[in-house]
Amino acid sequence: MKDVILSYATNISYEDFARLVRSARAFVPAARADVIIITNAQSPRFAELAAELDVELVPAPASIWKAVQSSRALRILFRCLFSFFEAGERLGKPPQSWQVVHAALTGIWSHPINGRHFAYLELLALRPDYRMVFLTDARDVVFQGDPFEPALDPGKLHAFLQDEGLVYGQKNVDTDWYVDVYGNAGLAKVTGKPTACAGTIMGGTAVIHRLIQEMIRELVNHKRGSVDQAVYNSLLYGRMNAVVQFHPNLVSTVLTLGDVAEDRFTVVGDEVQVAGKVPAVLHQYDRCQPVREVMHRRFS
Repeated sequence: MKDVILSYATNISYEDFARLVRSARAFVPAARADVIIITNAQSPRFAELAAELDVELVPAPASIWKAVQSSRALRILFRCLFSFFEAGERLGKPPQSWQVVHAALTGIWSHPINGRHFAYLELLALRPDYRMVFLTDARDVVFQGDPFEPALDPGKLHAFLQDEGLVYGQKNVDTDWYVDVYGNAGLAKVTGKPTACAGTIMGGTAVIHRLIQEMIRELVNHKRGSVDQAVYNSLLYGRMNAVVQFHPNLVSTVLTLGDVAEDRFTVVGDEVQVAGKVPAVLHQYDRCQPVREVMHRRFS
């Protein structure tokens, strides 16, 4: 069975797109894994590079987020629509057709950082036969190796933690995001726990499919002002916890660089190393100037 690297990348710059797919294919051949990018139509050179590297481009579902946000009348209209569906749910379990329409409207109305999960669900429903699925951000990710080696348990949801100093309850953006969605009472349930990044997630197809279904359920119920990372962490420490395997930063497949001090890793030639080892995936590499310069030079 093949694996898949799956990313959602609407309005991505060609340079960021090229670094993502060139680095992926440098270490993961097409016979080993598919690389699928859900995106919108841009210049022909995106398709040309994708064809050259055996990368599949899939059209992103329609998004009305920008149009709604730019119009006060449309914002009011959607507020009324969602209030109607939510009122129906409070009165009792609505018909299945109502739930389908409510979720579909939420998907096209949401910011792409949340809307991507609706697109993932549709794609994986059509392609359930992958061994492992690696969901990844696009703009700020490059590969230094095969993310599927060494092999991780496909029965687990593999959550990659951020810097060890980022814990819930302390003053940081993750705490703020969590409070925005679940309030202080919700925050109390995860206070002191480390934060995992929603930008890099791995697991077998079945467990990833279940995660995305749970994500969508939460995003429909907490659609206003929510960021998917808060929802993702609530599931890791809640309904999905029994199947979660947490991977500490600096010692796992993914190195998330955003809040890591530069003395915790080294740049050796054209590689980033941690204690002599090369992490397969660099996330948020663009936030560290020495790493950004190396990766831009290596994969541009």
